[in-house]
Amino acid sequence: MKPVKIICLIAICSFIIVACNQKKQSSEKEVTTEETIKINVVKLKPSIESSDAFKNNISVIFNGYLTIKNQLVESNLDKVREAVSKLQKDMNGNTEIVPTENNDSYISASLSINSTLSSIIEAKDLEQQRMYFKTLTAQVEELIKKFGINDATVYQQYCPMAFNNTGASWLSKEEEIKNPYFGDQMLECGEVQTAYTF
Repeated sequence: MKPVKIICLIAICSFIIVACNQKKQSSEKEVTTEETIKINVVKLKPSIESSDAFKNNISVIFNGYLTIKNQLVESNLDKVREAVSKLQKDMNGNTEIVPTENNDSYISASLSINSTLSSIIEAKDLEQQRMYFKTLTAQVEELIKKFGINDATVYQQYCPMAFNNTGASWLSKEEEIKNPYFGDQMLECGEVQTAYTF
């Protein structure tokens, strides 16, 4: 009888050890098959050479843009309008920094941005504000690519579901996704497409 019990005990122990090893191997496989998202990093050389003082002016515009984005994330119509008004005042107060050799290019971009900002203020609801914000994003991105910005990494982020699945992008200083097109309804919907460094 005793040899039979010993054999059964050895068989049970062997089965448990084999099962544990298989479980460990399968969990290791799960870890190694996790998807890694790679961000496209682009070192940008501005198409128009400008001074550090002027790049600081572009930073003021970009920071104002970020404040608008953050208020859209919060889904606060009135706070978005306040942020837009402040950016308009900041832009109008910085005209003395405009480099004379690139005056026309900057003024043209500035007028386009100001027009879009006015549309955001006049928008009747968040949905309209977000529609104009999509335009503002393209304008600010073009401005940054053209003139540069001091000491910043700018993340271009994208949500494929915005505007009935036509998609829309936005800019951020942080890699973390905070979606301005959906706010808290779908705060983390989106992905980082490109990281611009200067």
